[in-house]
Amino acid sequence: MSEYETGGFWADDISKRGHCYKIIPKDIAQDSRQMTVHGFERVYQALGKLGYMFRDAGHDSSHIVVSLNKPISQRHLSRLMKTFYIEQGTRAELAFV
Repeated sequence: MSEYETGGFWADDISKRGHCYKIIPKDIAQDSRQMTVHGFERVYQALGKLGYMFRDAGHDSSHIVVSLNKPISQRHLSRLMKTFYIEQGTRAELAFV
């Protein structure tokens, strides 16, 4: 993986998975190979640069599921929605990814 300004994974396994999101990069949403190979990297980079840390994450050919250390702020959400489709997820989605 490349270097990021901030963000990263936090490894406290007892942390609550309370801030879950389903995210799709708009520019590769229709390309299952690109989503599988590059989707998570794009999400990690964008959220990491904004200072979010990942408790859990997973992805497949249709979307990325993440659990973050805090909710995405409205200001960041407005900026991120230009590049990503983002919807609130649940902890249950992390079980199958």
